[in-house]
Amino acid sequence: MPRARWAPPEALGSRATGMVVRVGDSPRTVIAPFSGAPFGDGAAAPATVLAVPLAVSPAWAAATVAGALPFAWLAALGLAWTAELAALYAVGAHGPARATWPAPVAVGVAGGAVLGFAVASDPAESAGPGTVALLTALGLVTVPWLLPVWGLGLLTRARRGDGGRWERRVLDAMAVRVGEAVTDERHRVATGLHGTVVEHTARLVSRAEAGLSTPEDRRAALAAMTAAARGALAGLRDLLDAMDAARLPNSHPPRPRDRLGGIPDSTTAPPPGDRPEAPGRGRARHR
Repeated sequence: MPRARWAPPEALGSRATGMVVRVGDSPRTVIAPFSGAPFGDGAAAPATVLAVPLAVSPAWAAATVAGALPFAWLAALGLAWTAELAALYAVGAHGPARATWPAPVAVGVAGGAVLGFAVASDPAESAGPGTVALLTALGLVTVPWLLPVWGLGLLTRARRGDGGRWERRVLDAMAVRVGEAVTDERHRVATGLHGTVVEHTARLVSRAEAGLSTPEDRRAALAAMTAAARGALAGLRDLLDAMDAARLPNSHPPRPRDRLGGIPDSTTAPPPGDRPEAPGRGRARHR
């Protein structure tokens, strides 16, 4: 997506003095002839971008009052509002980390001063310095309409993650809390696994070793191994249910897991008639 940025007229091969707004790499430009100073990148010097039109516009209007410029040239200052609004957004989005709230106030006061000088320089009006001062003060009325432009720049700065000191502290605190929550969850899962699955698995291994050491008691060892395995699966199932309940505290309770990995939930041994016979045992019976 192309990004609007400020560029001096010389960069585009133009002899006009003023501010040039270049959109991306497109040759289409808008030249504001009211600015007599070159502009740098808006992200690099936003205060300068705003200070130049705020200084040039009242000076232009004051020169008209003094007779140095024709009164008809004041119409060109109508374009100054566009540049000042763009510069106000640049101050909010790319300005220094310190408070930039005076920027919309300065824009409003400068606009009131330009209006006061314009009225004072009008041959059809008989306005004096008092009128200029009054209209300059009335420029503060436009500040509420300028705040959304400045606020949009602040929102862009916040979304970019390049906020001030307070915003950085908030983001750092959130990152620390998220890290602590992840660590606590890992510790809880590890504790649950050690307390259920690992313990039952160790018991299963010990029963298997005992069954191998006593061949005459293999059936009892096999039953004990089956009970230990089902206990491990039941403990793992309870741990997963607890994790679901902790992850979704406002939802319905988790549905009981009837089967876990194809193993029935029952911890009782199947009836003798339903037990699968070992390979070769059925053939030995019919001989």
